[in-house]
Amino acid sequence: ESRGDIFSAAPAHAGRSPLRRAVPDTAACDRAMQADLGRIRTLMETQEIWREEGLTITSLAARASLPEAHLRRLINDQLGYRNFPSFVNAHRITAAKARLADPDEARTSISAIAYDIGFASLGPFNRAFRDETGQSPSEWRRRALNGPDETENV
Repeated sequence: ESRGDIFSAAPAHAGRSPLRRAVPDTAACDRAMQADLGRIRTLMETQEIWREEGLTITSLAARASLPEAHLRRLINDQLGYRNFPSFVNAHRITAAKARLADPDEARTSISAIAYDIGFASLGPFNRAFRDETGQSPSEWRRRALNGPDETENV
């Protein structure tokens, strides 16, 4: 065999760079990520699993059929939350604000609302609510139902 014959035969991957083959298909990755985010949104927004007391990232990952580390990255990088508890609490606090501002719920105790939306006790609910809104739940309710105090600058 001559040297020319060895180098003249086209390799099996002719026309494809080995480096190019190693680069993921970004469109397929984007579609997969959107599908993963869609499953998370369905669980959180449609099925409202955030209402479950004791919801963990492990249980959400299992229900979304995602590895826990991947779910953490999606929550942090794609959805913009600093961690899993802040992600869940954001859904819970949104629901709490709506209920606290609802005149039909004015006689429902704040603790009943907190327990109904998935908090196991009032302390964590009050902290999460204040972190999210800058107000206590009772202040939020008062302002939502009665408007701001007349002495305050709005």
